[in-house]
Amino acid sequence: MPEQTFTNLSAQAAALYALHRGDSYPAPLYDAILSYALPHSTSSFTATTSLILDVGTGPGKVLYDLLPFFDAGLGTDSSQGMVEAAKADERYDQATAMGKDVRFEICCAEDMATLDGVEQSADLIVCAMAVSPCLH
Repeated sequence: MPEQTFTNLSAQAAALYALHRGDSYPAPLYDAILSYALPHSTSSFTATTSLILDVGTGPGKVLYDLLPFFDAGLGTDSSQGMVEAAKADERYDQATAMGKDVRFEICCAEDMATLDGVEQSADLIVCAMAVSPCLH
């Protein structure tokens, strides 16, 4: 059974969550992740594109923080409200204006194989703060 804690959040509730979720993770954490991920890049997304996949993206904070190091980003979340909040972030327009291929899709992690474009491999898969609802 898919997780239900955030699935039914309205766009308004998701925006409130995004506002109070907190700032970015510490830079040393991102540095450690990137130092491991980037030298081992084997993406087949395209010959020149690297992909970050954020499972349980919520309002997209981690995806947006790490997107400058990748050509494309895909954020998935089971909540339509969370996906709307991620797309409403000003960084969405900034990223697309810079030519980044950024997508947010409503999808539970266990159903990701049904999404268009996920048959390619990702250079980095992240899942931040999305595990806590599974522990209840």
